[in-house]
Amino acid sequence: MQPKDLAAVHLIEQEVMETFWSEKQIRSECEYAEGVQLVAEAEGKVCGYVFFRWCGPESELLRIGVAPGKRKIGIGGALVDKGLMLLAKENVEQCWLEVRASNESAQQFYQGKGFLRRGVRPKYYRNPAEAAVLMITKVIKEPGGGL
Repeated sequence: MQPKDLAAVHLIEQEVMETFWSEKQIRSECEYAEGVQLVAEAEGKVCGYVFFRWCGPESELLRIGVAPGKRKIGIGGALVDKGLMLLAKENVEQCWLEVRASNESAQQFYQGKGFLRRGVRPKYYRNPAEAAVLMITKVIKEPGGGL
């Protein structure tokens, strides 16, 4: 992700997230040294993004978004795979994420990438209030290995 991508990422963020980050928050995340920030492009335009952070052997998938017209064609999966491969180079061993309990399609997507359900965080989300499903995967050279 480059500074020139911020506006496009922010636009996608607004389109796909119930509670979206500001462009300032996105810029700040891009400056985070222990992070992986990636974009996907199609036809010369940013069509997806992902943000990971790591600390020691653990990481977290913070955000992922794909433009509505570019969903279901592998962009999100490619972003997750590339991010996990880059984390492996940093000696990260596992990756966590939270997803809304009602977002079954996202949970299925993450399961397809090797993430397994490890618990629930009650009242984690606001607007609307909802539990988060906590998921984890091993970070290995070839993503999708599970834990």
